Amino acid sequence: MCALSLFDYQGTAAELGISSANTWIQPSSPLNGYDAFGGIDAYMASPLGVERSHLALGITFPSCKDRTHEARHPGIHCCQILAPAEWAQVN
Repeated sequence: MCALSLFDYQGTAAELGISSANTWIQPSSPLNGYDAFGGIDAYMASPLGVERSHLALGITFPSCKDRTHEARHPGIHCCQILAPAEWAQVN
């Protein structure tokens, strides 16, 4: 299961430094021997207890993917952050 958070930001995409690219952050680094699966296991065991560099996240700006968005909603953009979660963590 995953948890999805939605945020809105004021400003143009250029001002905010955002783009239509999806960003996937993998929980691997020298600290855990570049073990992404071990990083996910550690995150699932204790989401608030892992280093920030070991968060497993997907980040996207869907408003940047819509070519008509800026004309319809000037100066406002949406961000979605997707993170793995157990039901007990979000319930």
